[in-house]
Amino acid sequence: MKIFKTIIFSLLGLILIGAIALTVFIATFDISDYKPRIIQELSSALSREVQIDQLRLDFKFDKGLTIVVKGLSIADDPSFSREKVVTADLIYLNMDILALIFHRQIAITKIEISSPRVHLVRNTEGLVNIQTLFAKNTGDNGIEEISGEKFSPVAGAVSTPARTNGVKAAIVIPRMLIHAVRIENGALTFVDESFEPSLIIPLRQIDFQAAHLSFEKPFPFEARALLWADQQNITVDGEIALDIKNNQVNLQKVKLGTDLSLLRLRTMPFYGVLKE
Repeated sequence: MKIFKTIIFSLLGLILIGAIALTVFIATFDISDYKPRIIQELSSALSREVQIDQLRLDFKFDKGLTIVVKGLSIADDPSFSREKVVTADLIYLNMDILALIFHRQIAITKIEISSPRVHLVRNTEGLVNIQTLFAKNTGDNGIEEISGEKFSPVAGAVSTPARTNGVKAAIVIPRMLIHAVRIENGALTFVDESFEPSLIIPLRQIDFQAAHLSFEKPFPFEARALLWADQQNITVDGEIALDIKNNQVNLQKVKLGTDLSLLRLRTMPFYGVLKE
């Protein structure tokens, strides 16, 4: 019995030493040393200029390993605008370090994004600026060609054979587990240049959350936003299905709700027409 207790205490001591060593390693590891490489890889993958103000690695026993990204911005295609197509003040990536060590899986328990801003533009030809993301080369026919070389998979990857003749190749994405995504106080501006003058739709105070993200099956989401009002007046919920083979995102079982009583008609772009 005494020997058994000694073995148990020895094992607990080894676990404690390992935990302390891991904590010291993470505390002294400077992920910002890899920031230039990360920015370079992101810029190459997105075919856009990417900027990150700060990268930080945190570890807490109650939350696990967290990668903190401050001041992320992605430049727009200059043929559309000089704005940033995406910016985010803060991004928290909570990772399951045990899943990475023992199962070789990238398991992200939660992604939290604070105050992201998205600037979408549709030009007079009907092309939206985000459609040129991942475009490595553009042929004479105006169709983007996407390189099949992407991030190395950790435990397999979702991929399909590349297509030829200037048609988009499927994006290779590392297989990962993402349990939840939460966005707070987001903003999305959609500019449609096919109208004269351009139609601007400003969504503000966007709150979004999704759970059990998957590449193989639909997962639930819900969102709230403000449009031409003083408070959130739009609600959406349903399911998101990722079609990696065709590089598409499909919405299913969508329920859209809006409170028309909160609309401020004077802020709407076609108020003048309604007034007449």
